[in-house]
Amino acid sequence: SSKGLHSHAEVLKVKRELINQASRKGYKSKSDIDVEEMKRTAKRLEKEGAFLQAGTAYAKILHAMEEAGEIDPAYKASLDRMLQVHQKVLTAYSSFIDGKYEDAVRLLDEILPAGQNSTMLLVKAKSHQLLGQWADVTRFAGHLLQEAELRGAWKRGQHRMMAVTLGSHAALELGDGERALKFYQVVLRNDPDQQEISKQY
Repeated sequence: SSKGLHSHAEVLKVKRELINQASRKGYKSKSDIDVEEMKRTAKRLEKEGAFLQAGTAYAKILHAMEEAGEIDPAYKASLDRMLQVHQKVLTAYSSFIDGKYEDAVRLLDEILPAGQNSTMLLVKAKSHQLLGQWADVTRFAGHLLQEAELRGAWKRGQHRMMAVTLGSHAALELGDGERALKFYQVVLRNDPDQQEISKQY
């Protein structure tokens, strides 16, 4: 500290010099990552609704930038935002489990613009079903199917299969048999031997 090393700027200068020396000798820092690739990864994870993993990626970016002597408050803000959204997801799921479906819907409405995955969409559709909001059930079940991988065997318990069941039943509640058939057709186009759906169709 008597040499001024207590200041953040001085610490960063020393860290940069040590990293440069190590690089010249062929060593790599533990945080020697491809920052641009990590930025792309963080954005992808955020879009996919993997907010905690996105936060981890933003933390790695911040650490690497700090070691390079760069400060970008935007990435600190992104890290904080991911942690907040992740906590909101957990609260939404807890509300659903506790039977507070209106709260679950409200929280998921706030979350989905930031990113989404099949679990969120399924909980949203199921919450609307339990509230008797049939049009919203068909909308979010359909949205899940648009985002899902449709190829391969369709089996009971899969999110995409549950979306078909929710969507088709909701369509029938609305008296829209044609739309119900379209949900079943999504399965049969990709798995013609799916007996359960064939019978319902």
